[in-house]
Amino acid sequence: MQEARQLTSMHSLPDVGDLLVDLNNMRKHEAYGDIDPPENLDAQDVAAKIDEYVEAVSRFISP
Repeated sequence: MQEARQLTSMHSLPDVGDLLVDLNNMRKHEAYGDIDPPENLDAQDVAAKIDEYVEAVSRFISP
């Protein structure tokens, strides 16, 4: 996702672009069943990446 990569390059936030693509593909798989689910998508890893991103954003917006 281009926007996620821009936030990474402009503000040194973690790059969640691939994660967003994987989550969207999983949503499509579950909702429509027309695509294969992403490989190696582990709930604990996803939660850890989201937590890392939220913490980085919190540091970025807090003075």
